[in-house]
Amino acid sequence: SFSDALYGTLRSNPAVLSYCAGWQDEVPAAVTVCGFVWAVQCVHHAPACDRTTHGLTSWQEQSIYLREDLPIDTMRSTLLHELCHAVATIANRPLNDDESAIRVIHYTLYDFFCYNAEAVRWLFGVEEANERGAK
Repeated sequence: SFSDALYGTLRSNPAVLSYCAGWQDEVPAAVTVCGFVWAVQCVHHAPACDRTTHGLTSWQEQSIYLREDLPIDTMRSTLLHELCHAVATIANRPLNDDESAIRVIHYTLYDFFCYNAEAVRWLFGVEEANERGAK
């Protein structure tokens, strides 16, 4: 299911989890989604998108594009949003086309990550994390 695949993806990619939760500032270079390695690229603007688009997930290229000039909190949120699309392309294809549902999932997760550092550590088995993530 999508939720199992998303949980597994976040649990098996600690650098991505740490970045999205605000515990580190370096954008991860890649993320493994259901056994597929996706590149994470910071670019001037996402391919085939206007300059206001924050990010893009390309199944064909197995890449997640993030606009490089975004504020760091927006970049974290956008990576989580695009990660939801990447998981959905594999685990629940119809969900990938439902932008409203992806937004609800990513905003809910991002809010949870921002305000519940101890619960995130427990849920994902993270033993230590920078306290900046705790609010």
